[in-house]
This record gives sequence, C-alpha cells and structure tokens, in this order.
Amino acid sequence: MRGRNALGKEVVLVSLDRWLQIHTATLAVLGALFLGLGQNHTVLPLVLAFAAVISVTGLPLLNWLRMNRILANVVALGAVLWSLRDFFSTESDRQLIAIADMLVYLQIVLLFQGKTQRIYWQLLVLSLLQVVVAAALNLGPQFGLLLAVYISIAISALVLLCLHRECVPPDSVPATPIAPAQPKSAGQRLLGSPIASEYRYSLTSRSLRHWPSMVFRQVGLLACATMVFAVIFFYATPRLGEGAWQGPRGRLHRETGFTADVRLGESGRIEQTDNLVMRVALTRYSDGRPYTLLEEPYFHGMVLTQYRSDPLGGSRWMTSKRSPGQQENFSVHVNQPPSPTAVVRQSIAVETLSSDVVFAIFPVHPLPDTPTELRYNRIATRLVRGPAEDLGSMREYRYSIGTMALRDGRQLKCQPHANALIKEADLFQLEYEKQSLSSYEESKFERLKKFTDDLIAEKQLTSSSTLERIKALEAHFLEPDVYTYSLEMTRKRDRTVDPIEDFVLNHRTGHCEYFASALAMMLRTQGIPSRLVIGYKGGEFNFLGHYYQVRGKHAHAWVEAYLPADEVPDGELAGTPSLGGAWYRLDPTPGIWGDELARSRDSLTDRVGDAFDYVDLLWRDYVLGLNSSRQKDSIYDPLTERASGNIPGWDEASRFSATMKTIMKRIGVNTEPRPEDGRQWFDWRTGLLVVGTIFLLITISQVGMFVSKFVATTRSKKIATRKSADVPQFYRRLEAVLATIGFRRAPAETPHEMATSAGSSFAKVPSGVSIASLPDDVVQLYYRVRFGGIPLSPDEQKRVDEAIQTLIAALKEPALRAGAKKVPS
Repeated sequence: MRGRNALGKEVVLVSLDRWLQIHTATLAVLGALFLGLGQNHTVLPLVLAFAAVISVTGLPLLNWLRMNRILANVVALGAVLWSLRDFFSTESDRQLIAIADMLVYLQIVLLFQGKTQRIYWQLLVLSLLQVVVAAALNLGPQFGLLLAVYISIAISALVLLCLHRECVPPDSVPATPIAPAQPKSAGQRLLGSPIASEYRYSLTSRSLRHWPSMVFRQVGLLACATMVFAVIFFYATPRLGEGAWQGPRGRLHRETGFTADVRLGESGRIEQTDNLVMRVALTRYSDGRPYTLLEEPYFHGMVLTQYRSDPLGGSRWMTSKRSPGQQENFSVHVNQPPSPTAVVRQSIAVETLSSDVVFAIFPVHPLPDTPTELRYNRIATRLVRGPAEDLGSMREYRYSIGTMALRDGRQLKCQPHANALIKEADLFQLEYEKQSLSSYEESKFERLKKFTDDLIAEKQLTSSSTLERIKALEAHFLEPDVYTYSLEMTRKRDRTVDPIEDFVLNHRTGHCEYFASALAMMLRTQGIPSRLVIGYKGGEFNFLGHYYQVRGKHAHAWVEAYLPADEVPDGELAGTPSLGGAWYRLDPTPGIWGDELARSRDSLTDRVGDAFDYVDLLWRDYVLGLNSSRQKDSIYDPLTERASGNIPGWDEASRFSATMKTIMKRIGVNTEPRPEDGRQWFDWRTGLLVVGTIFLLITISQVGMFVSKFVATTRSKKIATRKSADVPQFYRRLEAVLATIGFRRAPAETPHEMATSAGSSFAKVPSGVSIASLPDDVVQLYYRVRFGGIPLSPDEQKRVDEAIQTLIAALKEPALRAGAKKVPS
C-alpha cells in the first residue's frame, strides 16, 4: 500500500494487514489439514484452502461473496445447526468428526468477512481448536512435523496481530469515514457491521521496514525456551498410571482379515488389504537382544471346532459352546519353559480392537510385565483382553508375553495340551474333547472319507502312527500341480455337495480356509481329533526396528491335530510335556500363498517404507503412548543408573510413585487393580478428595489475592500519607497561589512542568515578566529539600517567603490575573 512520509513524499509501504491475512489463512488451512489427516479425507481442507486463496489474493469473486455481519451470523448459525444435526444423529465415534467439520464451516464464513482484529482473533481461536480436536484422532509423525510448522507460523501471527493492534489503534490514526456517522439504535449496533470496519487506516511510518529486529529476536528466544521447557516437562513429569497420553478413538474401521468364524461356499473375490493389524517384536528374554526367525511365524488367534452346514449350500466353522462339566479357566497358561533361556519375549502392539481376541505365538508364558487383564482361555485356547466393554475406546493395545515355541530360529510345531490329567475328572474332559473334535456328519462326507481312506492305503499308512498319517495328509495338499491357490471364488460349484467335498473332489481351487477345512475334515474321517486355527502368518519384517508389520493380507488359517503323549516327536514340543498329549500344527496351503505376499525387502522403496514405519512406531511409543512403564524404562532408569549415588532416594521415579500411592492409600484411595477383574476403581472418596482439593486451592488463591490487595492498598495509603507529610509548607503555599488562577498540577505532571507552564503564562503579560521565573525558583528549592534532604537556610527561607509574597501581590493585578489564567486543555 502507499502512504506519505514525514517530508510529504509518497513511498511504497509493506502492508501489515496483508501479512496478517496470509498468516491467519495459513493457520486455518493447516488446522483443517490436521483434521483431514485424522479423518482420511481431504474435501473440507481443499474447500477451506480455496476460500483462503480467494480471501488473501482479493480476487473479484471476493466482492460477490463478501458477507456483512447479519448474513455471516445467519450462515454461521446454519453451519452450527447442521453440525449439531450430525452430532446428535450419528453414533458416538462420529461426534468428534461432526465438531471438527463445524470448525471448518465457521472458518470459511469468517474468511469472507471484512478483516478486523475481532475476525483475526476468531480465526486463530478456531484454528487452535482444530489442533486440539485433531490431537484426539490417530495421527502419525506427520502430525508432529506439521505441528512444528504450525507453531512457527502461529508465533509469527501473534506477533503480527499485536503489532497490528499497537500500530493501528482506532483512536490515534487519522481515519476517513466511509459514510457519515449516523445515530444507531441498540438493535442496529448489535446486528450491524463492527465499528472498526467503518474506518480505513493508512500505515505510514508504522510499516514493516520500521519494525525493530529486537521484537523478533526476543520472541524467537522466548519460543525456543518454551519449546525446550515443554519437551523436558513432557518427558520428565512422572506418570502415576499406565494410561498413555492419548485420547480414545472410536472404531472407525474393523480389523481386516480376521473374523470370529470361517464361511465356505461364498462366491466372489477376496481383496487383500494393507491395513496394519499389529507390530510384533521378538527379543530374547535373557538379554533383550532381537531374536531372528528363519521362517514365517504363526500368530495364533482363535480355535474353531464346530462345522455346520446351511440350507443354501454354504457352511462355516465356529467356536464350540462350553461342554457339560467344563469350567472356563481364564488363568494364564501354567505350562513352564524348560529353562529361562528358552523364553522369547513378544512385544505386540495391536491396532484398534474390534473383539476381545489378541494374537501371539503359542504356547504363551506370562512375564512380570504382562498386563493383568490379559487372560488365557485354556478351553477355547485363545488369548483374550477384558473387559469387553472397554474395547470401543481402545486406540491400540500393547502387551508383552513370553513364548517357548521358538528354538534355533524356527517355530516348533507342537504345543502341550492344557489338560495335564492331574485330576480324575480331567480324563473325562479329555475324552469328551477328543470325541467332539473327531465327530462329523458321515452322510455328508461319504465320498470324502472314501477318498481319504484310499489315500492312506495308497501310501501304505493304514496301520502307521498318528503322526505319520497326519503328515501324509498334509503333504497331499502340497503336491505340485494338484491344487491351486486362488482368491477368485467365481468358479461354478456343485451346490448339492458340501463345499469341502466339492473342493477336494471337484474344482480343487481355493484359499487357505478351504485347504485348512479340507485337511481338518479328512483328519476327522480317520478318527484323528482336529481343529481349525485362524490368525496371521508372517508379516513384513522391518530391518530398522527389528519387528514384524502384520497386515490384513497376512490373515491365515491352519490346522492343529491331536497327538497322544507317547507320539509327540522329540525336538518339536514347546514347553514341558503334558500327559494330555499335544497339538501338532499342520499347514496344507501351498507355497504360492507365501509367494503372493512375499517380496524382496532389499529395494530402496522398501527401505524408505521401513524407515517411515519405524518413525511412526517411535512417535507412538514416545509421544502418543508414553506411559509410566515406558517412561521408567526409557528415561528414568538410564538417568538413575548414570547418576547413581547422587539422587536422593525419595526423588527416584519408582520411589516417588510408590510414595504417592502410599499416601493415597492412607487417605482411603486405593489405586491398585482389583483382584476380581484387574481394573482400577474410583469411588466417592476419590471424587470428594479431588473436589475438596480444588475448592481448597481456589479458596486459598482468593484469600491470598484479597490479602495481597488489602496489604498493597494499605501500604499505598501509608506511603501517600507519608509523602504528603514530607512536603514542605512553602511548596504547599506555592500550589495554593497558582491554583487561584487555574494552575493545578495534574497526576501525571511534575512540579517543574507545572512551574514552567505558569512562568510561560506570566511572561505573555508585560507586567508578569518580572515574576515569570519565581515559580521555578521555588520548585528547585523544593526538589533540594524533598529529594536531596538538605534543609533551607534562614536566608533561603526568607527569599522563598519573599518570592511567594511577590507572586500573591502581583496576581492581585486584574490584567495579570486575566492574562496569565490557565486555559483548560
């Protein structure tokens, strides 16, 4: 914009308003981008960016879209009502997104209004609220990078806004009214345009080129100091609980690839998804070093034991109901490792949970840091996380648990049966389980049984051991060019026969669920107890972080066959032997399954992908998911070891946490998990304590403010009284004389300024020239007595009295009194 300098020459000045518009529009777009990343859509951020470009560049389209206050209020009210409609009509996990959309709508309305300080502040506040809402969504490390950019621009915008307020005050810069000011009623003032928009201000000498660099230097130093303090405060503040610093997130998507049952006979194509399911890191429990596997691991999920057909020609596997006499035991697996070095730690982070089932390499073994709510259901042979009502608020679930199934870089095939035949009733339970897992509908699988019998006879294994027969049946499916792995289930099938029999005897094309189902049913036709297992196999190994990235496309199904205790092969049993036998893992799916998923991880693209995923993991671990355990292991313990002997015992993190818990127990608040469900409780005593503490702190602060104000007021009065008592009498006489002609010292005026002003007025009158210097002469002596502490000598006191008497006599003259009278300013 153009203006004129002090000499009247026209100069080109940088527009402060323009820079402020650019900053606020950029912050609005960044806030909307945060929300777009959290919701995985970019429509609203793009709309807001388009509005920001029009608002900042001043395109002609803006003149058509500019809104006054009345229209803007109506549109904003409509946006709020529309968002509230979505807020109350959708499920709870979408309400946060409805609020986020409302913030974007309001920003668009503000961008098309005339820019005033009020509009700028509102845009900044809405942008900050967008960041707060976005922080509650699941954002990765890109959120942290964009947040650093946002903070830099926000600090600059606040500096610009403060300079705008100082440089363009409504009451100090000459303004040109757009229209003559007209009296307005209360309603017009409320609904009309803002007062600030009725004037246009010109920035002349207050341009950007005159801004002192000291302002930016001080703001930069303050910003750096604030960031350093925030980082130290975030990582150093003790966390007394295990909850991560992350808000809950609704179940916006389900885990891809894992379901509670297996359905056969459905047509269509199964799409492989890349949705991340979990990350798994394997480390040696003895020394914490990464454990390297030479083959793909199997992550056990659920066991399916019942096979049912439906009238439409389909079928499905499902979990069995509890049998008579059985009691569900949710205790952790009691199987013990042969030695401490045989245990491998599994550190698992499962993404948003949609069921209570969690995954691990079986058999599992509890570790000291295994979550108390993680239970092993030995009847259903699965790990569950409870209570189930908390699953909807889980963003991710982290747990560590041991396993004895890894040895020499491979995963052992046998896991001991949970029933160790310790009691007499255990034998009944085992026989009942074997019978139920060997049963099948003979009328539906006559051809399949004959085919299996012929296959066993062909291999001359009719009288062989169970282990030899199950291996032979597994090898049948792995023979080349016999079966075809495919996710395309579009082939026409015979609906008059069971899908399993149709698969084995007819088309022989299917995915892992068909291969596993066929093998399990063929085992049952031979009287061998078998069950279907669903979970995940393999994953993409991250070489930087030494962990597996398991995605939806790694979902898999395999078979476990029962072996008597005397047939368990040596060197394949994970853990101590069980008198109840063991479960032997069989995977009949051809290797083409692995070939479709496996690819080289040595390319540059894969390395870059591993690096980004590892950064995302670090962001989750040390920012979003920093809880007390991870803080203790990663921050406090290393610092304590380095400063051993220099830190008082009470100041150590663990002792500090224990001390706080002890204090809470003494006042009746127990923060330890309840033994019956492992959850922490929060009763009325805790609430009463918190509310009482808050009220006490508020009362103390209010009393402190009142006392400090009372003390300050009393002190000010005493100081004023003392100062009044210290004022010499001759100066009081001078003020009284000058007051008769209107010269009274203002609160912000010094005695010298008052005396100089009076002397100048006297000098304007011919008869007052002789007394023009007398007021200032008396004030100089007053300064010496009042602030120098030097009293007047008798001669000086006499001269002061004479000067005041001269003033009194001179001011009796009407001409001097009228000419020297002070004119009110």
